[in-house]
Amino acid sequence: MDNDKVGKALLQALESMQAHGKEREYKRKKEVWKNIEVPCTLTDALVNLKKHEMDQIRKNLVLKNLSSLKKGELAKELVQLIPSRFEHVLYILDKERYDIITEAINNSGAFMVDNTFPFRKIESLRDYGILFPGVHKNQYVLSMPSELITVFDQIDRNEIQNIVERNTEWIRLTQGLLYYYGVMDLYAVIDKVEELIGQKVAVSEFINVISHSKNYYRQLSFSSFGLKHQKVLNAEEIITEQEKRQDIDYYPFTKKQLVAAGELGYIHRSQAMDSFTQFLLDYYDLPNDELNEIAIKITDMIKEDKKPEMLIHYLESKLEFTSAAFVNQLMQKLMKLHNNTPMWVLKGNTPSDLSPVEHKHLKSESSGSDKESNVVPIRKNIKVGRNEPCTCGSGKKYKKCCGK
Repeated sequence: MDNDKVGKALLQALESMQAHGKEREYKRKKEVWKNIEVPCTLTDALVNLKKHEMDQIRKNLVLKNLSSLKKGELAKELVQLIPSRFEHVLYILDKERYDIITEAINNSGAFMVDNTFPFRKIESLRDYGILFPGVHKNQYVLSMPSELITVFDQIDRNEIQNIVERNTEWIRLTQGLLYYYGVMDLYAVIDKVEELIGQKVAVSEFINVISHSKNYYRQLSFSSFGLKHQKVLNAEEIITEQEKRQDIDYYPFTKKQLVAAGELGYIHRSQAMDSFTQFLLDYYDLPNDELNEIAIKITDMIKEDKKPEMLIHYLESKLEFTSAAFVNQLMQKLMKLHNNTPMWVLKGNTPSDLSPVEHKHLKSESSGSDKESNVVPIRKNIKVGRNEPCTCGSGKKYKKCCGK
């Protein structure tokens, strides 16, 4: 199978996986939105859960010697034990999750949700026995058990808020580091965080906070290499490429840049990105969410060091190409964007940041000749005039090049 077919097959497989994931999420949503009281009791909330969902609460709260219990027996134990672990849970939260809890408490135990609130976050909060999804008076809510509201009223909120602020900084910086570097040794992450905040980090507390944030934000995960961004598919390959470049340091992003990059949906903005998105807007009437989706996907593919034809395949799936001349202009915009986007294999540096020697080394590692790497595969339904410039970028007329 040639590279063109492989690229299309990979994209089709990815789209199929995403569609399957959405279907599973839809089924899960139908199961959890049952009638619930506000505030609920732990007994009422747990009745709506399946055994494996209660097991997840047990595991997250590190409750031992309960794995052999049947559903009813486990529910009775959780009713007694969840309140005793609630303060411990508060110590691993960041500002977003803490604010949800306080808003629920201030609203008689109910946090209102709509279709824009990610379902994975709902599941994560439920999996710690904090808030339970349901329908109350025709409104989707996360209901907080009355037993936990009582515990919260007895806690020193000033102490908790200081820890929450610390956790928020740790999580955002870590997610930002992995957004730009892809994969990092755990202790390299800790060293970077310490450098950025100007103080020592307690390793065990840091690991605890980060590990309990990953299911809520879905931006990172632990691996045998340490920590990796959730979108990294081959951590070993990235580590190998990074190790080849011992003379290149991690790009020195500022604390402000990393905090911004740690937010879900962040797009690395540059003149090249602005030029690329404006070019799309000049040809297509794209709403902001669709334009941002394209910008994020293209950035991700460049960070992963995908070949130019893969970027074109993706854009083909989103847009209707008008002509061969348009594709050539698009390719120029993409190459400029590629050269000015931080890449994981380059430790957050862009190709344009590199010295001439390293730039030459990077170029020599790409597969195929220069001519092959400049070939722009376009769909067969695009008509190319015989006297137009060839779509492969050779500079020759189509009839004297690929049109022979």
